[in-house]
Amino acid sequence: MKFQTLVHISSSILLNSVARLHVEGRHHAQAKTPLIICANHLTRWDPPAMYMMLPRGTNIMPVIGEKWRKTWFFRWLFDNMDCVWIRPDEIDRDTLKQILLALKAGRSLGVAPEGTRSKTGGLQLAKPGAAWLARASGVPVLPMALWGVESIQPNLKRLRRTDVYIRIGAPFIVSRDLSIEEGTLQIMRSIAVMLPENYRGVYANGLREGAFF
Repeated sequence: MKFQTLVHISSSILLNSVARLHVEGRHHAQAKTPLIICANHLTRWDPPAMYMMLPRGTNIMPVIGEKWRKTWFFRWLFDNMDCVWIRPDEIDRDTLKQILLALKAGRSLGVAPEGTRSKTGGLQLAKPGAAWLARASGVPVLPMALWGVESIQPNLKRLRRTDVYIRIGAPFIVSRDLSIEEGTLQIMRSIAVMLPENYRGVYANGLREGAFF
């Protein structure tokens, strides 16, 4: 069994043991082509929740903050998934080129454009890396919105399962006609519009409400 398939199965078992998942738009994640999966970032439960939405065996490349490299389990896990380690505030051109080559080779990318977990629950200003990669590669962005995950840890202490909500939007291309700033705004608004209002943070204004699925 491939390691990524094992991680997918383990993520599913883990999430379903601690949460009741309410998923909308999952069919958008079934694309055969590479995708740049972009989601909001609330807790350490986000990556397994994102991953289990994808078809089993998806060749995904996680982009992981360097701080997790200090913990042997996460270093072993993500190294075996052939991840890219980054310092959120110091992504250099060589790293971006490495990711770009992997996208062009057919791998999918999982990333939180905000870079760090939100301390308030609301969306923070995103960094430009996801939009740059989407624009340069032509790989579709798959927007994903998660909430409820922030209650998993407190509820575990009371031995309760948590209602977790995941919405997945239609994939879209970030046009080369857009600036990086415009592309970043397009990505973040596509996530924000799927979130409840109190999670939209700095991207709450100027949204066009409508069906995401």
